[in-house]
Amino acid sequence: MFRDLGTVRGGTDPTTAVRQRFRRVAAVLIVASAGLFIIGVNAESDSHSEAAESEAVHHEAAGEHGAAHSEAGEAASAEDGHEDASEDDERLLGVDVESPAAVSLAVAVSLALAVGLWLRRQRWLAVAAVGVAGIFAVFDIAEVAHQVDESNTGLVVLATVIAVGHLAAAVAARRSMSDPISRDHDRGRRAGTLGI
Repeated sequence: MFRDLGTVRGGTDPTTAVRQRFRRVAAVLIVASAGLFIIGVNAESDSHSEAAESEAVHHEAAGEHGAAHSEAGEAASAEDGHEDASEDDERLLGVDVESPAAVSLAVAVSLALAVGLWLRRQRWLAVAAVGVAGIFAVFDIAEVAHQVDESNTGLVVLATVIAVGHLAAAVAARRSMSDPISRDHDRGRRAGTLGI
């Protein structure tokens, strides 16, 4: 049907226009997910800071009310400090996702892919966007599970929204590589030959 029309406004083939829309939707979803990721990392860092401050106040209060510290008490205190340090160094699937380098890299890759998808019509960018968004979605889903364990409802919701954003971006980027018009046209031809 559209093939008979030739071109649409501005001389663009309808198939190209559909692909471009999918690329732009993927780009917007990738940028939005990156922004929400930054918000989530900052919110989680703030919650870790508040928890550490609360724990420090609790230890000070216990020290004021308690008598002299024994060696066993000091050893237990040192172990608690070591556990707090390992909690602050959060690893997700073996990657420290809260490190400035990891956050910067994820955001830079996201923005570069989004700009590439928006401005270029190259298939390899769409393939890269599918892969990167898929990988980010895996990390997002792992983060959802982690936040469920931490009973942090706000971050569970945020991580879920980010995961859905990355999955939707991967689907949109994948759809930008397909040819929906010729596929529908082929279906119509096949249906016509079958007498349907």
